[in-house]
Amino acid sequence: MISDSLKSQPPLKELISQLILTTHAPGRHAARNAFAHIENAWKIKDIDPAMSAFRSITGVEEAATAIFHALKRQKYNNAQSLNKNRHFHKAAVYPFFQAISRVLSSFNIKAQIICDTNEQSPKLKIAFSLPFEPFKDRLFYSEPPLHFELTMNNEIHNFSDQIEQIVSENNAKSFCKYSNELANFRNKILYASNQGIPTVKITENNLKKKEQIIVTFLIVYLLISQYDEQQLFVQQALDSFVKTLNLSDKICI
Repeated sequence: MISDSLKSQPPLKELISQLILTTHAPGRHAARNAFAHIENAWKIKDIDPAMSAFRSITGVEEAATAIFHALKRQKYNNAQSLNKNRHFHKAAVYPFFQAISRVLSSFNIKAQIICDTNEQSPKLKIAFSLPFEPFKDRLFYSEPPLHFELTMNNEIHNFSDQIEQIVSENNAKSFCKYSNELANFRNKILYASNQGIPTVKITENNLKKKEQIIVTFLIVYLLISQYDEQQLFVQQALDSFVKTLNLSDKICI
């Protein structure tokens, strides 16, 4: 059960920024740069909308890169298949996380991110509450936070159904094609096409969404990098992600 000392937390982005500094390079550098890009995107939003949009996209990519570095440093199986230099690998992270979120939200369990300052080195943890007595008004956390397996019909779930839903909803032919479309949007911002020079409009909501994605990615980065143990759900998600990309790589080069 979580002690009362864990209930008072600083603002999440500030907390993440502080904890990133305690992690290892090169993941630390990519994570810090993710925040730097989104902060600069806000500064130039009204001056140079195209570059603001580009920086926000790059911020998301850098946050994904930080996750890749953490997985490789912790020597997770299949982590070496991740390539930070392939834009569609990084672009695929967000829709894949959406697929995971759809599964997790189907369970009636409330969860929140907290920082355990009782540790010698403060760490992010996931606090959760159960919807039934006698646990209804209590908070619990697992140690390490992602050390569980998600099964459906007594089998380890690979999120393929949710990925297919996302692909269909976006009128894409495959997960790879959709990820490539997301990755190529950065080029549409910068380069002229046969139709002319690109015109870019960016709103506060656009930047808020990108910032939220970056924060989410960096939470995952910390939940991986702050723990020496190889966590079961991390491996489960990584196996599914790499399998999806490898199947697609035969089509998408």
